[in-house]
Amino acid sequence: MDFFRKKILQVDDLERGILARLIAEAGEFLKGRLDDPYQTVLERNPSASTMSGQLIQLYLEQLLINLYRRYTVLSKPASSFQSLENTVRENTDTEIFAQVTNYLSQNLNSRVTIEKICHDNLIGRSQLQKIFQRKTGLGIIEYFSRMKIDTAKQLIRSEQMNFTQISEKLGYASIHYFSRQFKKVTGMTPSEYASSIKAIADRKQERFFDSPHL
Repeated sequence: MDFFRKKILQVDDLERGILARLIAEAGEFLKGRLDDPYQTVLERNPSASTMSGQLIQLYLEQLLINLYRRYTVLSKPASSFQSLENTVRENTDTEIFAQVTNYLSQNLNSRVTIEKICHDNLIGRSQLQKIFQRKTGLGIIEYFSRMKIDTAKQLIRSEQMNFTQISEKLGYASIHYFSRQFKKVTGMTPSEYASSIKAIADRKQERFFDSPHL
């Protein structure tokens, strides 16, 4: 711990991810708000998840070890340590990506912003965008838009709702905006897509009835 005395260290994306998990766990483990400057006593939440306190300790140890390595061991040529660092970073990115995509799936009926996604998932905007670019080649909002359109296509194929109902269900401001977004992603309007699905179904039905075994 002497290494950290009187030092100001910069955290990288990996360490921000560790901090985010630490804060999220602390929010479950402790009573009150973590951002309350007038809170002077930390009390354990009796309904906290099992082993929550142990996880906080492990995250803190991981953060300190990572900082120490990066500012000492990893400042010298050491390919094995760098390889380990890259593996840990990739695992962290994968974990964050899974967490955020699950969050987006649960908010398909909302109009979320990058700021809200970052706030609700305890992640920086720059790190979030980098992860989605690496994983999907898309920005986070474009990825979310495609998730919505994929859901809209499923709803159109099910024929359970009309276009207005689908638009409202997915949180679009209007049916016109929904149609524009749908065409932007698929190259077709919702009506054209529905017609194409019907045409494909009709052709399959015709081939079935025309087959020799009938």
